[in-house]
Amino acid sequence: MKTLAVFLLLFFSAAVKAQTQVIVPFPPGGGLDALARIVSQGVAEQTKETYVVENRAGANGLIGAKAVAAGKPDGRIWLFADASTMTVNPNLYPKDPAFDAHRDLRALMAIGFMPSVLTVHPSLGPKTLKEFVELARKQEVPYVSGGIGATGHLSMEYFSGVSGGTEGKLRLRHIPYKGGAPAITDHISGQVPAGFGVLAGVLPHVRSGKLVALAVSGKARAPQLPAVPTVGEA
Repeated sequence: MKTLAVFLLLFFSAAVKAQTQVIVPFPPGGGLDALARIVSQGVAEQTKETYVVENRAGANGLIGAKAVAAGKPDGRIWLFADASTMTVNPNLYPKDPAFDAHRDLRALMAIGFMPSVLTVHPSLGPKTLKEFVELARKQEVPYVSGGIGATGHLSMEYFSGVSGGTEGKLRLRHIPYKGGAPAITDHISGQVPAGFGVLAGVLPHVRSGKLVALAVSGKARAPQLPAVPTVGEA
């Protein structure tokens, strides 16, 4: 599953110069947080205006999304979110009369697309996807994600279902966090040995040897990890 970083805001207006609030609905340090800060800085330099990035994490991005929806629709409050805001959350959480993502938010621009990477801590043992599947059929393997319904959660559940074959789903136990940054911290420490994270979040740790990349999602290999096969190849 690819992660779609979506640039959302309420109705845009050619407002006078003022401060713009940029909401990231996940904790600091994750790939989306970094992307929001890079884009905001670039826009600020071009417009000569002030853009303040604020992290409001929780409920797989729902808390931050609600904060934006509750703001004044003057184009001065933006939301940087992954695809779950508009696709997963409306089907995951109970209907809320006070908030509807499709009604209260407007998607304006896709900033980037990133594949996911299945990684394990070196202490777990597997060096290939086949070895990982064989291990997960024999014993329970905990895995991290940025939260219930997050890309890492759905990717691993889907992978477990299709790779289990006639023997059923793999023995994987979901350990949800409040965002990708705290999840990756425990992953690289070995506290939670497996994960299906976005490329930007795991790449430096794979290159440093703290994590072992087993496979990437998508139809083609990631240029940044040319030796790592796709899930389909493996």
